[in-house]
Amino acid sequence: MDVLGFVSSIYLGDRGCKKIVIDGWARTVCIQVDTISRIRSLDGNWHYYNDENLDDGYIVFKDVQGMVLSNNGKIPNDYINYLEVIQQSEHIYLFTFSANSVEPDGPSSEVILQVTAGGICLVDPNQPEQEITE
Repeated sequence: MDVLGFVSSIYLGDRGCKKIVIDGWARTVCIQVDTISRIRSLDGNWHYYNDENLDDGYIVFKDVQGMVLSNNGKIPNDYINYLEVIQQSEHIYLFTFSANSVEPDGPSSEVILQVTAGGICLVDPNQPEQEITE
């Protein structure tokens, strides 16, 4: 599956961002999500399909060229707004991930993570050596 199609098959509605892991040596940025679901219907909607759910799964950006976390010091720790991708060249993509940050006293604000990378996969924490790309 191509990168654009793969990203459109990832369902993150009503899901939360648990952590972001940056690995400079491996050139990866990983986002852990409380539950990642997949969209497999022909109409492009989720339809509560849970057969491939990844609890505490990771979205992994591979061959990372750069990243920007626009947050004014906030850490994403709440619900996910969206994951989008734009192809910049044959093998380079700009991924934009939006999640909210909630302060202990209640206020919430949006945090944007932009990652320029060569690819993306999902990883099940129970099978961390297996990359999911289909």
